[in-house]
Amino acid sequence: MEQKSKKLPKTAEDTGKKRLDPRRKRSREAILQAGRSLFSEQHPGAISTDEVIRVANVAKQTFYNHFSDKDELVREILMLARARVDAAVTRENEGQTDPARRVATAVSIYAAQALRNPEDGGIFARLPLYDIAPTSAMHSPTINDLKSGLSEGRLAFFCLETGLAVLLGISQALIARIISLEHKSLAVSTCQQFNTLLLRGYGLSPIESELIASEAAEKIIRPVVEGT
Repeated sequence: MEQKSKKLPKTAEDTGKKRLDPRRKRSREAILQAGRSLFSEQHPGAISTDEVIRVANVAKQTFYNHFSDKDELVREILMLARARVDAAVTRENEGQTDPARRVATAVSIYAAQALRNPEDGGIFARLPLYDIAPTSAMHSPTINDLKSGLSEGRLAFFCLETGLAVLLGISQALIARIISLEHKSLAVSTCQQFNTLLLRGYGLSPIESELIASEAAEKIIRPVVEGT
């Protein structure tokens, strides 16, 4: 009797090959790009999964091979967009130890990215504020700065979760305002005003809040506005 051959267990190499399959990469990127394009223009609640599938030009099953639902796609898009900007924030904040200045710099860099890339701006302005828990991996750089500010007495807020919620809410409002400005030259003063509001909410004096916010806007926003 012919003996059936046993299936060998998948190795890490086999799994890696599957992950790196060019067709899978292309279809995943098509879905992500469709989502970025659509979600930057409208809130995800106004867009159906079928619309994403149509714009991506993939089969419905292909979509579900990559994402369990639209919500998972939204999270992935937001996480990828944040990762790009967070890398720039980390570079800019290198050597800076003042939590207040680090926070103002981070907010300004997100605003600058919205000016450079309106698609990213639309995503940051319209996508929901996910994972505002103090243990959130998505916001870990910001959470670390808030923790430092709170422990050092530099920043004041009721708890880490509310401090993060305030920062994300003001940042989202700033970006929504920035991308709607008819004259981009107003982005410098707009960023300064929103950062001043944030820092005053964290307990800094009006004078110091305005000074730090002004320095961040001049250093980070003005070069983008002036094209340098």
